[in-house]
Amino acid sequence: MAFKAAVCPSCAGELQVPDNRDLVKCMYCGSDIIVREVLRTGSTVNIENILKLARVAEKSNNYIEAYKYFSQVLEHETQNAEAWFGRGTAVGRQSTIDDLRLKEMISCYENAMQYASENERKKLMEDAANTINEIAVNCWNKVIALEPEDHKDYATWIEEYYNGVTIVVRESLTAALEFAPENTLILKNIICISTDVLGRAPRSATKDLQKMIDDFVRRLKLLESDYSPPKARKFWTRMMGFMINEMAK
Repeated sequence: MAFKAAVCPSCAGELQVPDNRDLVKCMYCGSDIIVREVLRTGSTVNIENILKLARVAEKSNNYIEAYKYFSQVLEHETQNAEAWFGRGTAVGRQSTIDDLRLKEMISCYENAMQYASENERKKLMEDAANTINEIAVNCWNKVIALEPEDHKDYATWIEEYYNGVTIVVRESLTAALEFAPENTLILKNIICISTDVLGRAPRSATKDLQKMIDDFVRRLKLLESDYSPPKARKFWTRMMGFMINEMAK
């Protein structure tokens, strides 16, 4: 008996199958495999079967498995819009504040739009924008929840979490707006997060940021005329107070 390399036609899993057996089960997806068929056809795979496995994994919130299956589809069909979109969602939902994967998600979505049909593209763009918004804001909220009450830990939190996450989140929301330019929720989130940054920044660094916020506010008011933007909290003033108090001790 010898083992030979084969590929499962259902899930594209790489296998070693015994050449003296008629039937074996795939160790990855459990499907029955006719040995002589996979040895004769080589690496031929059933793309629709792999997509089904990816969809099931995604629906079950198993994003690691979904990412794997969508990626396997793309190894054989590089212009499959569904696989690019699914891979983007799967990788984005694996994001943590220590490992933001928003840029990879957006790149996958851009590929999906490139290969999608005209009929598919509009809905995919709306779904992409909403998913980016959801994941980005969720990550940012988790960082804000970690803000320390003790001012001695504030600078470390700013450096290790707030600054890096906020930059990626704002960039991601701006990219989401490219997919859905009139999405008022995304506009409000950009304004809200940017206003929070404005309140934490030293006065010398606020001019350009304030101009950017004003531009987004004007854009939003064209869609919601009664919109009232949030006011910046004076985090920098508070921190200066802490510094003065510490120096006075």
